[in-house]
Amino acid sequence: MGEDDGTSAGRRALRWYSELILVALVFAAALVLHGSLDLEPGRVLYESIAVFFCASDTQLGDGRTAAALWAVRCAAPLSIAAAVVDGLWKTVLRVADSLGPTMDRVGPACRDHVVVVGVGQTGRWLCHWLKQEFPKQAVVAVDQNAADPGVEQLRGAGVPVIIGDARDVRTLVRANVGMAKEMYLVVSDDLVNISAALIADELPGLSTDFVVWTQVAEPRLREGLVARLHDQRTRRMEPFSSYDFAAGLLVDRELAALGPGNAVVVAGLGKFGGAVLRALLAHDWTDDAAPKLVALDVRDLPKTTGPTWYTDYMPPSGEPVPPSFACCDLRGTGAEELLEDLGRRGLEVLFVLCTDDDEANLQASLRLAERVRAHGRHSDVRLFTRLFRWPKGIDDSQVLEGIQPVHVSELVREALQERIEARRAMRKAADPAGAGQVGGRGW
Repeated sequence: MGEDDGTSAGRRALRWYSELILVALVFAAALVLHGSLDLEPGRVLYESIAVFFCASDTQLGDGRTAAALWAVRCAAPLSIAAAVVDGLWKTVLRVADSLGPTMDRVGPACRDHVVVVGVGQTGRWLCHWLKQEFPKQAVVAVDQNAADPGVEQLRGAGVPVIIGDARDVRTLVRANVGMAKEMYLVVSDDLVNISAALIADELPGLSTDFVVWTQVAEPRLREGLVARLHDQRTRRMEPFSSYDFAAGLLVDRELAALGPGNAVVVAGLGKFGGAVLRALLAHDWTDDAAPKLVALDVRDLPKTTGPTWYTDYMPPSGEPVPPSFACCDLRGTGAEELLEDLGRRGLEVLFVLCTDDDEANLQASLRLAERVRAHGRHSDVRLFTRLFRWPKGIDDSQVLEGIQPVHVSELVREALQERIEARRAMRKAADPAGAGQVGGRGW
């Protein structure tokens, strides 16, 4: 505990026990004054206690000592009364605090609520969306970083935010997870999410339909977790990847109608790029007429991991045609040369730029769009650019025709919304009488 924490604890103790300290000081003054009168020790103690009950000997002392004793006799009953009133008031406050939610904890009266762990972009959106769509259901957020701007933003919107580690049972108890209906773990660290989910699953008194949506971005980790949960027949944890949700939505909307006359280039195999490639490989193409898939990355994956580098992106079942691979840096000319090569083969190209650097994606898109325009291939090439935020220093007027921004955050929100609504609809269908209500309140 640091020096500041010790000072703060001392001030809290002073605030809570100030009246008792005052009573102790009055008693000490009474002992000193009676002791100065050469009384027997027993008599000193008796008279010092008697001042609090207006029963002390008023004939003791003279001069200044008598005046001081009269002051103590007046202060003693008042200090006792103040201590009693203050104690009763603080008891009322503690009871009220334990029964109702505040901005840093929720009480046992809060039940059938939703707990969101993580106040990043996804966590904040979840809190706002749940409050908007299900206004009668309480939403509680948890985050370890009290300085995160999202904490004050959510508290300003009326969402209690518990500051603490979700892997600590005490934090989960403060959020009253044991009485919650759902929990969303959307921290950026997969292991934190998994650990918190396993700890929450062991809490006593959990509802039978309690579910923990657990974000696990790493595919192998997620698949292993799903297999283990299936073996243990545990239905509370629902592992998911927001990147896979977003990539699946992009493929279903924009790329599902492609055929052998098309080529899809996935440039950048980071979290989102890898998810796009997995969604493309897992997609059920009509009549096996899959487009040509090309993965592009600055890392030479076939050289570092072997010719079967693509197995990390293959779906659990099925054997799709492996994608081709091109090793190049988007800041160079390799992407433009690849685009021209595919054009010479007579293929219509969909270029998905999805590295983890938004500015690099946009700058590469601008160069590719210039090349497309110079060769008059507007109808043959479509450019998709992954963006989380609009990069600084880039004016939106610089975006040329033919570049379609892919706002990953919006795709994540839409995909999560669809799955949450589908899950709740299934629950309502299974229990029409109770699933649509939350502790007597409409969902």
